[in-house]
Amino acid sequence: MLAVSSVMSYSGESSPIEMLLSIAGNGVGEAIGTAMQVFFWLTLTFAVLERTVTSDSQLPITMRGKEWTPDDLKDVPYIPKEKRISKFEIFGGLAWTIIWSTAYFKASSIVGLYEKTDSGREFTPLFNQGVLIGYWPLVVFLIALELHLLFRKWRAGVWTKKLAIMNTVYQFIPVLAFMFMFRNVELLNAGFTDRIQELFNGSFNFQWLYLTVSVGLLVAAVINSYDGFKKAYK
Repeated sequence: MLAVSSVMSYSGESSPIEMLLSIAGNGVGEAIGTAMQVFFWLTLTFAVLERTVTSDSQLPITMRGKEWTPDDLKDVPYIPKEKRISKFEIFGGLAWTIIWSTAYFKASSIVGLYEKTDSGREFTPLFNQGVLIGYWPLVVFLIALELHLLFRKWRAGVWTKKLAIMNTVYQFIPVLAFMFMFRNVELLNAGFTDRIQELFNGSFNFQWLYLTVSVGLLVAAVINSYDGFKKAYK
């Protein structure tokens, strides 16, 4: 929620890097405050339980409310560390989805060229917002795919062959969506392209940039897909 509110309230007066640093700083403060509250209430809860719940047995209690015995070890499956899907990975993926999807709807005031001038900071948006918003059904579809993949990871808890196959499919769909969207030359703001050509004396090739980014995304998709299968077959 902190990331969403920061992106939604972004006015363009500072650069995206400054905004991200602000989010990180505020996030650390919020995390510390939350951790202290959780620690306090957990400590209080266990203190109350310790003084109110009495038992003659010193054995620990299982999740089923029974005393633990060595036979309970057979119910604990061994899962290699490499196969496990950490909660950090889940919440990290969720945070990234929230940030980029929120930034999509605010792209005209976030993504672009920042220049310092004598009169202050000058911002030239990268995208033609009207054309960019026209792709919102595709973007919502991509958001749904990412959330579904995160949900399946959370449910599984470990990498499996089925999850690795799903991960591979979901890795390449956004790449194809990017290549489809950015084939539309009207997606880029004319003021931005003119300014870039002015800065590079007319030598900047946007077609090469498109191909470079596309190849980079394909390579990243291949690496992430391979990593999923590697963990699934550990």
